[in-house]
This record gives sequence, C-alpha cells and structure tokens, in this order.
Amino acid sequence: MHIVERDGRKTRFTAHGTRLLEEVQQIVGTHDAALRRVMGESPADAVGCDPALTTATIEAVRALLGFRYMAPRAV
Repeated sequence: MHIVERDGRKTRFTAHGTRLLEEVQQIVGTHDAALRRVMGESPADAVGCDPALTTATIEAVRALLGFRYMAPRAV
C-alpha cells in the first residue's frame, strides 16, 4: 500500500494516503475535543497527553517509517 506517489518532480497522496490523512485528522480532532470537554481549555494550554493519542501517534510514525524504508526515494 502506497501513501504517496510521484507526480513529475513532486509527490502527492494516493487514495490510501488521503484516507490515512483523514483518519489522522479525525483522531487528532477527537483528542482535542476530549481535552476541551475535560479540561475546559484549549489543548494548546493543556499539559500532558492522552495515552490513546500517544499510541496512535507511535503507530502512525511506525507506518510512515515503514513506508520510508520500503520506498526511500518516493518522497
């Protein structure tokens, strides 16, 4: 599964990459909304991090590193 592809001298998201980006945006949005509900302030002013977001972030980074390993010249 490729998340980006070459478009001339640039790269662009594939359909899979676009879906991954939408999922990540939804995860971050849900996290931010939960922080606002619980803490009553903007997430930028809050200290700490939700363990679920940390896990999701680590998994996303692993996926991107795996992609980079499989296709180092794609980006």
